[in-house]
Amino acid sequence: MLHLSDPDWHLEDNSSVFVVSIRVGSRRTTLELTGALDLAAGHELHKALSCAVERGAQAVMIDLSGVTFIDAHGIGLIVGAWRSATGRGMTFSVSGVQGQVGQVFALVGLDDLVASNDPAEDADGERSGDADGER
Repeated sequence: MLHLSDPDWHLEDNSSVFVVSIRVGSRRTTLELTGALDLAAGHELHKALSCAVERGAQAVMIDLSGVTFIDAHGIGLIVGAWRSATGRGMTFSVSGVQGQVGQVFALVGLDDLVASNDPAEDADGERSGDADGER
């Protein structure tokens, strides 16, 4: 199901627990992933990346803080997304790497893709809160 009623919309595959939420900012589009990032998640992630490209994102961040499991196919999806984004001149990063996902990232040497961004930053890379960045 695709909800496009506002800039914060969702792509869902109702047959699984994998969900992609897309936050569009003026400078960065963030794909927030929830569930297992595996073979079954591939189609939804590809759709979300295509949407980010079509909307003219300058930067793409994939937030994995909601991902509960990643396998070799999931790693391949991340690497493919990185290649696709950088091939189009976009910057690419990954955030929210923790638990089993963090172990796999370390094991395969993808630590360089992990952003050091504060999780309180919004889709534009600016802190949430008032004009002074306070909460």
